[in-house]
Amino acid sequence: NLLAETLEPYDGILYDPCCGSGGMFVQSIKFVEAHSGNKKKVSIYGQEYTNTTFKLAKMNLAIRGIAANLGEMAANTFTNDQHKDLKADYIMANPPFNQKEWRAANELIDDPRWNGYEVPPTSNANYGWILNIVSKLSQNGVAGFLLANGALSDDGAELKIRQQLIENNLVEAIIILPRNLFYTTDISVTLWILNKNKKARVVEQNGQLKRYRNREKEILFMDLRQMGSPYEKKYIELTEEDRAKVTSVYHNWQQEGFEETLTEITNAVGRKLTYANEKEWKEVLSSEALWNAFIGGVIMSGGANGFGMVNSTGNKADLKTELSKTEEKIVNELYKVKADEASANGVELNDNNKSEIYN
Repeated sequence: NLLAETLEPYDGILYDPCCGSGGMFVQSIKFVEAHSGNKKKVSIYGQEYTNTTFKLAKMNLAIRGIAANLGEMAANTFTNDQHKDLKADYIMANPPFNQKEWRAANELIDDPRWNGYEVPPTSNANYGWILNIVSKLSQNGVAGFLLANGALSDDGAELKIRQQLIENNLVEAIIILPRNLFYTTDISVTLWILNKNKKARVVEQNGQLKRYRNREKEILFMDLRQMGSPYEKKYIELTEEDRAKVTSVYHNWQQEGFEETLTEITNAVGRKLTYANEKEWKEVLSSEALWNAFIGGVIMSGGANGFGMVNSTGNKADLKTELSKTEEKIVNELYKVKADEASANGVELNDNNKSEIYN
């Protein structure tokens, strides 16, 4: 549901390179129909490795009247790609996490899907899935897929690929999900969103105009680990309300005028800002560089120390230091403004007031 509501696949080619029993396709079509869209405008392509699951997917889609091209047979996406020339407008996937020995050491070395990137290592298929997805994106294509959190910090070839993805302006958003969302694993996983075109443009989508701003040097970060509600005692689910908050933040951030919705964005995760619009925040933050850091990325968290907006570049150590400095400066600048306001009313602030501002 979250993937479909984030990507909004109303019109075009939808692809899943590891489609399982076709759940992503079913949810996407349900989303389109729920928003008065036309499912006939969505062309579905997929691939599945396991023969039994491949047959199940075909049956699952057929009984719902959903036409799809799942290839001629059940096949390995890496070694027997059933859709070699496909360019998709939307890609949704939940690949196997941390798949080992997915290719032999001398296999797929010159595969065209890796063109311009390092060859993904044999020890883990995560970045093989990522580059397969990147290679299938159309000119304006967008992809959403799930990976284990470790994919954000892998070193070696994976680090170089990650850097190349950022330098190529492909990474749109990184959304960390709560633990215990899945029956098969209790770990927290990450939703990656890649976008082939982050430039400013106007698009008609399901009868409405969307005015996208230029986001080429920006990445949106969201931490949802404190969100969700208990489900079947031992699991967590993102409710419809939770998903609406997340997708509202994502879609507002993409579009023109998102600065004006800053209050809505922060309030969506329990943050209340006194200074709501861009002009006032620029005055509060004083520094153009700090302002650019502030809107460069958004880290949302329910934790006490989760408030922070930092640039999307840099390694983990630098990121932590930058977050700490940014946090401190925001508090100090807010304190100065509050102190000036209080002084004008004959009131003096103290360190307790600064603690209140931080909290």
